[in-house]
Amino acid sequence: MGKCILFKYIDFSGGNGNLDEVDVYMNENILAESIGIASWEEYPYKPKVTVRAGWSDNDLYLKFTVRERTTRAKFRMANDPVHLDSCVEFFIDPGNGSYFNIEMNSIGTVYLGYGTCRADSRPMAEATTITSLSSIGREPFEEKYIKEWTITVDIPLKLFQGTPLHEPGGKAFRANFYKCGDELKDPHFLSMFKIESPHPDFHRPEYFGTVVFERP
Repeated sequence: MGKCILFKYIDFSGGNGNLDEVDVYMNENILAESIGIASWEEYPYKPKVTVRAGWSDNDLYLKFTVRERTTRAKFRMANDPVHLDSCVEFFIDPGNGSYFNIEMNSIGTVYLGYGTCRADSRPMAEATTITSLSSIGREPFEEKYIKEWTITVDIPLKLFQGTPLHEPGGKAFRANFYKCGDELKDPHFLSMFKIESPHPDFHRPEYFGTVVFERP
């Protein structure tokens, strides 16, 4: 059996947890998983990247921790091309054969797409509903050295309404996690699950791995 990533259930029955609370909880209770596969020989550089994954009755949570040679956060508007910055990404098939691609730079600017492949993936205005807590603030900056940065992300489950992912408890889905920096001095393309394509391409759902949502 291959690697399987668990989204741990977080009980906020006493009220919705804010991102500061979520961040602390994830640090203390959820295992950090490595995003460390460089699938293309021409891009061997591997920053140190991990992700923690959880969910509550209303939200899906991710916490990324990144150590890289240089970091850039140029883009600040929703659905800007954040993959050109220091960027972390989560792609998931909600159970209908399409997939959401959720991408964000280190200051929390989000690109949200949906489709069946790169050619038909389209940006979604709902990118603005995804919130985050960044350890380095919200102001854009040019490429520079930062020892480490983290970003904790809140993705509302209502985004997935009409699909099995809207109520994910006890279910398994296909997904992948990524780290890239297309325009950095050391461009890189990392994934959690290996991709067998001739050139860097994260829009390859045939190489998604398994993620399981813990039952409440």
